[in-house]
Amino acid sequence: PLADIARVSLYPYFPVGYMSWMNQSGAHRADLGGIVCDSVTPYQKVADYFRNREFKDRTVLMHERTPDAWEANQAAFEGEGGLHAPDAITGREQLACGDALYETPVAALQYRLVLAAGADEEFRFLFAPARDDAEIVALRARHLSAAGFDAATTQTATYLDGGRGCIEIETPDPWLDDFANHWLPRQVYYHGDSNRLTTDPQTRNYLRGF
Repeated sequence: PLADIARVSLYPYFPVGYMSWMNQSGAHRADLGGIVCDSVTPYQKVADYFRNREFKDRTVLMHERTPDAWEANQAAFEGEGGLHAPDAITGREQLACGDALYETPVAALQYRLVLAAGADEEFRFLFAPARDDAEIVALRARHLSAAGFDAATTQTATYLDGGRGCIEIETPDPWLDDFANHWLPRQVYYHGDSNRLTTDPQTRNYLRGF
């Protein structure tokens, strides 16, 4: 019966932010299987141009299943409705498949689904930085499959296990337990491994306080 059928749209949405005042763009690349957001890291000296060519100035959202539509222009997607009611969704049934040219890009996809009662669908996406087309192709081959996701899950679990705390507390306050047993040791592990933000006063002082 029709009552057991749902027609829905799924909108994976990955913002990339303002990438560069010198040049930024975004477009769907069917040959690469995803939306590619390009930018040029600003430079003033000629020597910097050749150094910057090695940067990963692309951000890609790759899909395993081809979407019905997409949008690569953030302003066109959000419109005046903003993220809580994007014009590209509320104003039309299907995304416009637009590009971003010297505009802030975004990676938004649309899948129009007809679901029977109890049905389920599986989607896999890969959101990553990349230097060029060749690296994007390599990322897809390595990660964007069931086996690739399983391998990445195992690697991530192994990495996070290295940040397990040396003590575990149990108190009447479950929030404190989660904070001390999970969040805090993982933060210390992350900052020690990446050395990111460790000199910022808000991070240094916060972690030293515990």
